[in-house]
Amino acid sequence: MAHPKNKFYLIIALTSIICLIAYSSLANDLAPPRSFTIATQNLLHSLEDYEVRKNNLIKRLKLFKPDIVVFQETWKHIFGLSLYKVFLKETGYNQSFCKTAEYILMSEGMGVASKYKQEKKCIELPYSKLFAQRYMIISTISIEDQEISVLNVHLSPWNDEERFAQLFFIADYIENNLLAQNVILLGDFNMESFHPYFFSPLVLLGFSNVDNDVNHLCTYCMESPYNEATRSRKIDYIFYRKTDLELIDFGKWSETLPVSDHSGLWAKFSIP
Repeated sequence: MAHPKNKFYLIIALTSIICLIAYSSLANDLAPPRSFTIATQNLLHSLEDYEVRKNNLIKRLKLFKPDIVVFQETWKHIFGLSLYKVFLKETGYNQSFCKTAEYILMSEGMGVASKYKQEKKCIELPYSKLFAQRYMIISTISIEDQEISVLNVHLSPWNDEERFAQLFFIADYIENNLLAQNVILLGDFNMESFHPYFFSPLVLLGFSNVDNDVNHLCTYCMESPYNEATRSRKIDYIFYRKTDLELIDFGKWSETLPVSDHSGLWAKFSIP
């Protein structure tokens, strides 16, 4: 027969375990949703105003440093000058990189910089040329216990035929390989969203653009000192699926401190 004192201790132990389980469950229910920020930025293949643009980039990072940034035209000059390298030095982020071109004075590529661990894959796109290769970087990024597939793209600047072929290739790849995963597709699409067929392959897969008002947010704007455009356009995008992520906020990243002819675009998401 158990001693009454032992029964007392047993009751206390069981009560403590029940309370801990209840507290843990309540804490999980009340915990704020996991969130992260992500941005896309074309760095402009040019040495024009390099020191000014470098200083603008450093100032921008002191004001707002996204958790993940995808870059297009991540050039490096033969003398070592590189805005992309400046970003990596200032943030200490790890990177995924794919080289797209090699010139006499410069090399160029695409990069994904992240404060989270990542694994990369470079997928060559249709109409990739010898001296202007087109890739999609797929970075699998771990945010706490969730994996996000971040797809960085830079579509052809030459014509709609090439851009559409590349976009349909990307949509087909997602459908066949990534449909069951959390996916964010972003970058420089070199195409305006009011084109009648632009969204169709992505909409069919359930993707939304963070800014569906095509006149609201230009990313290739006449106001930029490095832009010779005759009108402002929106050609940079962040696509996501509402079933995977909740959009909290978005905006331009480098508009007031220009580092390029592109203003850059950022978004904040929470993971359900």
